[in-house]
Amino acid sequence: MGNAIFAGIDLGGTNAKVALFDDQLHQIGEKRAPSRATESADIILENLAALLTGLLKETGTDPEDLMALGIGVPGLMDVQAGISHYLANFPQWRDVPVVQWFENRLHIPVVLDNDVRMNTYGEWSEGAAKGVQNAILLTLGTGVGAGIILEGKMLYGTTDSAGELGHMSINANGRPCNCGNIGCWERYVSATGLIQTTQEAIAKAPTSVLAEWQAEGQPLTGKMVSLAYDEGDAVAHEVMNQTGEWLGVGLVSIINVFNPERIIIGGGMAAAGKRIMTPAQKYIDAHALAQPLAAAKIVPAALGDRAGMVGAAVRGRAKWAKNNAS
Repeated sequence: MGNAIFAGIDLGGTNAKVALFDDQLHQIGEKRAPSRATESADIILENLAALLTGLLKETGTDPEDLMALGIGVPGLMDVQAGISHYLANFPQWRDVPVVQWFENRLHIPVVLDNDVRMNTYGEWSEGAAKGVQNAILLTLGTGVGAGIILEGKMLYGTTDSAGELGHMSINANGRPCNCGNIGCWERYVSATGLIQTTQEAIAKAPTSVLAEWQAEGQPLTGKMVSLAYDEGDAVAHEVMNQTGEWLGVGLVSIINVFNPERIIIGGGMAAAGKRIMTPAQKYIDAHALAQPLAAAKIVPAALGDRAGMVGAAVRGRAKWAKNNAS
């Protein structure tokens, strides 16, 4: 036997990613492929297994050295049982025994968890939350995901559903959400929310450069709003200020309720940077409770889209270590 190697898989709606790490969590290599989300669960799992096998070959890693595997997937699951119940955008995926499938195949310990929690474990172990006992990771993408670390422990809740901060309502008469609630935070601060805010603003101000771009047939994106903002477009400024303020509203609640030392902002929307963080911070400074506000630091995520693979490997390594300690 050579060195102990750990694998982390991150299954997303579009792409699947796998990486290998040594026991110090230095990355040895990674490989990506389409997720094949519309196929049967068995084909998706075979695809992930082939991705892992291919990476072992490419990196010249002896399969005997692979000690454990962690897998992060979105959606509803039973973490203890290792079963993924439901994945949005994966029509044929229901109650899939992911851990059992991989343990039968690989004969090593396997851990399953929510993709955002795996991201959080990654940032906690090797990124922006390293050494911190109270931290919250927010991923602002098409929706809003969150991982919550309190007093050195990840929060799971009764049904492994803790962390749905995107579904805090910030407006009782606001936008309807697919979850059945009204005015959910993610309807305002996600990329989807930003585009809706932009479209509403353009409807009122057709002179905006954004309206011109849209008229030329360009689909609106967060990146375009940032470009227009940098060109001094008034509508883009209004949209970013409004989105930043809504971000601040939710962050005030998070600071007051959880009293974190660090809040880490990741996901595609994080690219807007100061354009939304400046108005957010202004709102927070004016409205959060003084004591928790003074202790909370808001920082960008450090690991980018590698966080999920890092976190998955961390969890796999922890299960392997626990098994070996007993």
